[in-house]
Amino acid sequence: MLEVRDLHLSYGRIRAVQGVDLDVAAGEIVALVGVNGAGKSSILKAIAGLERPERGAIRFAGRGIAGWPAHRALAAGIAYVPEGRMIVGTLSVRDNLRLGAFARSDGAELGTEIERILGIFPDLRDRLDEPGASLSGGQAQMLALARGLMAAPKLMLLDEPALGLAPVMTRAVFALIARLKAEGATILLVEQNVVEALALADRAYVIESGRIVKHGAASLLARDPGLREAYLGLSREEPA
Repeated sequence: MLEVRDLHLSYGRIRAVQGVDLDVAAGEIVALVGVNGAGKSSILKAIAGLERPERGAIRFAGRGIAGWPAHRALAAGIAYVPEGRMIVGTLSVRDNLRLGAFARSDGAELGTEIERILGIFPDLRDRLDEPGASLSGGQAQMLALARGLMAAPKLMLLDEPALGLAPVMTRAVFALIARLKAEGATILLVEQNVVEALALADRAYVIESGRIVKHGAASLLARDPGLREAYLGLSREEPA
């Protein structure tokens, strides 16, 4: 579904992404892991049309999309759920959900779609008419994910969905991602909680200084001695 080849992206003199290749097949969860500043979010933004790559190819569903603006990538079926939620605090929860569907052209009835989404996120039902700014951090993250699903995406890009959440809400977010996986969603996931990310993912890529240094089945990478020490905070003998 998604193919990225030789992707390069810089911010001034800072080379954030250097020759990245990655693939995501339909129905997969693929994790992109690494330390802060390694280039993970920049890759997602390039795919979503929020950053313009210097060079390289991005193909989605057979079409070259490198350099497309964000609204065009969204209309093609790519939903980006950014780090920090980025919901509109002055709008109600209901209107934030409606905003997620603005690029749809399939004629879906919004009321019906909102009901479908509330079946996945029942905690939002009683908050529909309240402003987004009134939500807790965990509820705001649920709303951000729900808004992304309102676009009926073919591919979801999730950027640090559990960042800054309390443990109970972190578990709820990962349980939700597991549910989406069971329902056949295709997800490219950036997440600092590497243990959880690898447990959820089918495959994973490890990025350092803008370059992919390891990739393979997530279950195998979780047992890789170098990865365990560098990213999981475990010694070679400790279980993940």
